[in-house]
Amino acid sequence: MTNLHAVSAISADEDAIRAVANGYCGAWNRHDMEALSELFSEDAQWINIVGMHWPGRTAVVAGHDAYHRTFFRATGIEIADAQVAEIAPGAATAVILLTVGPFTPPDGVPRPGSDNRLSLVLTKRSGRWRITHGHNTVVDKGAQCFDPGADRVARRGAEARVSRVVFRLPVRGVVDRVSDARIALGWVDGQRPAEVRT
Repeated sequence: MTNLHAVSAISADEDAIRAVANGYCGAWNRHDMEALSELFSEDAQWINIVGMHWPGRTAVVAGHDAYHRTFFRATGIEIADAQVAEIAPGAATAVILLTVGPFTPPDGVPRPGSDNRLSLVLTKRSGRWRITHGHNTVVDKGAQCFDPGADRVARRGAEARVSRVVFRLPVRGVVDRVSDARIALGWVDGQRPAEVRT
């Protein structure tokens, strides 16, 4: 027999966690650091897209603020997909696929829009879900067809989007076709051979 109270509690928690993710997007797009601050626990940790570590809510907000005053001041983000999972009572993860608009960082090299994957750990304290840990990374579209964890359909779709891939592998030299690159990396139809011949 299903416990309807437990089901509705899980659904309410998932809705609340998704609201935090949407709140992050909204605060980012408005460049509203006060609203952003409310989404994080006091002991939050953040690893940004280039590996900077910001320990504590004050540092997380200060880091976001510094970049939103400069190169992210006109950059928007949008949630393309979100997967939420409770990992323990009062603790959950959210893996979010973000679409990020173009920007030009301090090195002066313009970056086109991209997909990013944001991983969050959220905790529920005093009845409220907040971000306790976050890490953001760029999705390398060219590498997606080599993902051994992805299903075959997803890999084929990613492979179709790769027009030319060049790898410098110490064993094989230069590989310039996706099929050769998959073989060189040891993956054929999702199966890793026992031995990779060179």
